Amino acid sequence: MQSSATAGTTKPLKPLTYFFTLEESLYNLDGSKITYEGREAAWEIVHGQRADGAHVNMMWNKSDSRHAIRHVDFPNKGITIDVNAANGNKTTWGTGVPEDATFRMKHTDYITCGTGNLPGKDTIQGFKFVHTVRKSDQEVRESWLAPAFDCREIRTVLTTTASRTIFEPLFPSDKPPDDSYFVIKDGLKEMDPIAFRQSLSDTPVQFPASWAENLMQSYESDKSERIKRQ
Repeated sequence: MQSSATAGTTKPLKPLTYFFTLEESLYNLDGSKITYEGREAAWEIVHGQRADGAHVNMMWNKSDSRHAIRHVDFPNKGITIDVNAANGNKTTWGTGVPEDATFRMKHTDYITCGTGNLPGKDTIQGFKFVHTVRKSDQEVRESWLAPAFDCREIRTVLTTTASRTIFEPLFPSDKPPDDSYFVIKDGLKEMDPIAFRQSLSDTPVQFPASWAENLMQSYESDKSERIKRQ
């Protein structure tokens, strides 16, 4: 058998392209689905990456998409933008210093996804995976990591003492996402991260003071660096 060390020596020389959706569902331990205010607790999460390393993930509730968040990372521009199109808001992160989109690929074993274990013969919708299990006192997390998708979890089962969350893949592809996922429309209102998070809730949210302070300091620092580079 080929060792993981040998198998991991061949590394991708450019960012992988892929696009897939995860359907997240929440269950009680008896198998019944969890609902909130009469609505099924179910989400969809999009992951996609194009050839220049730009990456998008987007999450929305299947019963109410008003609070969908699109997180777009542009390493060649050195910025990341969180967008809530329904509210017309965005938050911009990053110093504006371009990054090497292949940095992670040069420092990660993409054959074993850093686990030291080679993918088996089984596949999930045609894509090989590395299966891992992590346990703690509070939860058990089973992950199926796909080398073809930047070693992201293509399937996950998270079990706690109270519930089970399952992420199942929909239509995984090694093709890049549609360019529309990376379009940041003019007219979006720039908001600080605390105000942005508040705008996603129908009721006031109280964030831990130290966490909010650190988040704001990071946001203002990034903003200051971008202004210097203009």
